[in-house]
Amino acid sequence: DHRMLGQFSSALELDESIAHTWEDAGGGDDERKLSAYMNMARDYYGMGAYQAGLGLITRWRTRLQQLVGPDHPRVLLAGRTYAITLRKAGHLVEAAEVMRENHQRVHLKFGPVHEFSVAATMSYANVLREADELDEALANIEDAVRIYREYFDDYTHRTIYSDISMCDFLQANTYEVLDCRPRFMPLTIKSRLKVSPLLIRLYLASPVKPLGKQMLVRARPHVSLAENKG
Repeated sequence: DHRMLGQFSSALELDESIAHTWEDAGGGDDERKLSAYMNMARDYYGMGAYQAGLGLITRWRTRLQQLVGPDHPRVLLAGRTYAITLRKAGHLVEAAEVMRENHQRVHLKFGPVHEFSVAATMSYANVLREADELDEALANIEDAVRIYREYFDDYTHRTIYSDISMCDFLQANTYEVLDCRPRFMPLTIKSRLKVSPLLIRLYLASPVKPLGKQMLVRARPHVSLAENKG
């Protein structure tokens, strides 16, 4: 993922290509096309081109919300991007209003330990810090650090992907997502108690997933997009 590597110009080029591909394939408004525009806004943010990012978000965020609903994960991610871009562009009052609402919606949607929730908490803390509400800002930062520490307490965990960002990554690399189940299983099956294969099978088959924190994603190469890129 170019964006995670800090290669925002390359990410922008890829996201523009994805947006044009979906435009050619679908014509009118399409969730995937509008999501690509929102990703382009994130690329512009990373490049420091805040006005360009604001222009894209202002033009397309409301349409995406109308298409998929105000609590759709892509809309909530776009809302955070909008707030942090407003803050960087110097629109602090508007940024605070947008981020406060986004923080509440994200936590209601995902709970406190989801990637989006932790990112929203940190962004909200930045807004509080600039508003000189330092005690509340510090409390939010401590919550986020506690959750990050829990996630990275495993040498195999190098990059944070949520179910949404993993699906975005796969789709950006010409894969079609067949199934996505957030919080499908715990971070680890290590336990002081003996773990039986039967219990694991029962857990995986159960519709209720106590302590579920890792996702399950199934994907396959998307034939039409792969041909277009080839």
